[in-house]
Amino acid sequence: MCFFAALELLVNRAKITASLASLILPTVAALSGCSTTYAPSAVETEIAETNAAGMGGSLYGGRQAITGAHIYMYAADTTAYGHASDSLLLSYTSGSYPSTEDSNGNYYVTTNGDGAFYLSAGEYSCAPGQQVYMYSVGGNAGGGTNSAAGLMAVLGQCLSGGAFAGISEVNLNEVSTVAAAYALSGYAVDATHIANAATNAAHVSAGTTTLANTAMANAFASAALLYNVSTSGFGVGRTTTPNGNGTVPQSEIHTLANILANCINSTGPTSPACSNLFSDAESAGSTGTEPTDTASAAINIAHYPTNNVTKIFNLSSSTVVPYSPNLGSTAPNDFSISINYTVTGINYPGAIAIDGSGNIWIPNIAGNSLSKISPLGVPATGQPFTGSLNNPYSVAADASGNAWVTSRYTESVVEFNSSGTVVNTYKGNGSLSPMGVALDASGNMWVANNGGTTVSELSLSTGKEATGSPFSLSSASQPASVTIDTSGYIWVANAGADDIEQLSSSGANAGKSPYTGGGDGGWLLSAVDSSGSVWVPNTSGNTITKMTKDGASGNYKTTSISGGMNQPYQVALDGAGNAWVTNEGSGTFVEFSNAGTQLSPTSGYSSNINGPFSIAVDGAGNVWIANGGSEKIVEYVGLAIPVVTPLVTALTNKTLASEP
Repeated sequence: MCFFAALELLVNRAKITASLASLILPTVAALSGCSTTYAPSAVETEIAETNAAGMGGSLYGGRQAITGAHIYMYAADTTAYGHASDSLLLSYTSGSYPSTEDSNGNYYVTTNGDGAFYLSAGEYSCAPGQQVYMYSVGGNAGGGTNSAAGLMAVLGQCLSGGAFAGISEVNLNEVSTVAAAYALSGYAVDATHIANAATNAAHVSAGTTTLANTAMANAFASAALLYNVSTSGFGVGRTTTPNGNGTVPQSEIHTLANILANCINSTGPTSPACSNLFSDAESAGSTGTEPTDTASAAINIAHYPTNNVTKIFNLSSSTVVPYSPNLGSTAPNDFSISINYTVTGINYPGAIAIDGSGNIWIPNIAGNSLSKISPLGVPATGQPFTGSLNNPYSVAADASGNAWVTSRYTESVVEFNSSGTVVNTYKGNGSLSPMGVALDASGNMWVANNGGTTVSELSLSTGKEATGSPFSLSSASQPASVTIDTSGYIWVANAGADDIEQLSSSGANAGKSPYTGGGDGGWLLSAVDSSGSVWVPNTSGNTITKMTKDGASGNYKTTSISGGMNQPYQVALDGAGNAWVTNEGSGTFVEFSNAGTQLSPTSGYSSNINGPFSIAVDGAGNVWIANGGSEKIVEYVGLAIPVVTPLVTALTNKTLASEP
């Protein structure tokens, strides 16, 4: 369908008067070269003029309608990772768009000569809460029938009666596909296998079922940050998020969309536009299985945004370049997609935390306040919250959505409820410039007293200090961070002594700590993985130390990991145990596998990064960066493996650095 046709559909939807339409349409037709004899199809008129139950839409490959394509509706599976998505279309023989059963027993409808389709109310069935998307395959975008043409569009959560919030029609194209691929990257194997493990009792306990479903819902909702699925005509990528406070990289999204369009508008899978794309976007990056359609290729690129970047980018310079603006002639450093959020009150953000709903809590060191934004980057009502904070450094979220914040200059820890109201203020007997804070699985809070040589333990319910607290550290000098492993050991990083100490749950020195090695200077914000290994950044040494328990001796051995680091400040772990590290010195962050292999670009990820201080991964697989230099918060969409949040829930369920 040409541009004139798309605008006529818009005119019908908006119910512009006939006289106004008579002025607009001939002018557009003359500019576009389209015939003025075009008449909207019956389904387009139905979409435009009714809000009755049911859903329709249009399918485009670049600027061309895709005719004869198969449209499926799927819900993410919730039984185990890697399972096939659940088909939602039913056997339906009425109307102009009856369903057809494929060889796998799934039903689809076929787009008409204008690339349009319509699903009647009785043609699909979804249960409230299911996370739903559309997938098209095949069809003809002008170059002949193309089995490699695959497109996706995220509908989101099914509501009562099979409706979807704010959606009565769907525009599937390459941009909607890129948005879906990145938002769902953490849960997608390919275009027809999107699943979590919400009810897989062998993988997670019953307590994490809600977390898994919440994380999946947040992932689906993230697609709308990049693309408006109800956009009429030729939908393009967003420039700002729906709330208006996030900047979206439209040019990069369009470049990826153009790469897909070159294949979709070609003669088929053996064309250079398709075959080169598929060979450069294999299931394991540069190895593995080649995708067979463009939607799965987009998912593979989202999984491995650093592989074959130049080769894939060069595919965007072919004759089909429907989406503009784009990146032009210069290949990017990588194909990660980041959103830059402006949040009132952010002022030199400290060590951030993510709660079980996916909210991001941010202490503002220079602002003496606490900020909270939703999983979609929307600032909470009333933030930034104050509550007698003075130089707040770090925050820990509990299982109820409350936040516990260290306030260095008031020598206390302040508890905020999920609405940002101060609940309690705690101060231990040995509190002295507290910095790091962590919550254990027994209902206690552990605090590193940076101005002294101790760590304090206080009850979350009563605020009372544990017997023997504060506990003295063997060679402590400026203890900066505290983290806890699933065996109940407390790990305290001493920035001044360049070592890390292991304490038992009773506060006694454990093992052969303090441990040194792997690099000098300023051990700071550390993390523990599912095997009990401790990851600590060496700020002055430009390395990470990984401390792994030696099964033979029962003690810990240290491994020094280097590559792409410049004043590393914090390490966070994702659901595969991969380590993500901020580089405050170079304005980048890097990723390492659990074995210590660098997975990020040699120079790290750098888009929208300026003086990064802290980093966290959420349950949807998004990476969040607190920028000290730009006073902004950055989200890298779907870049990591989803992980259980908050940390205290992962401790309780023994799922640290594991998928939800």
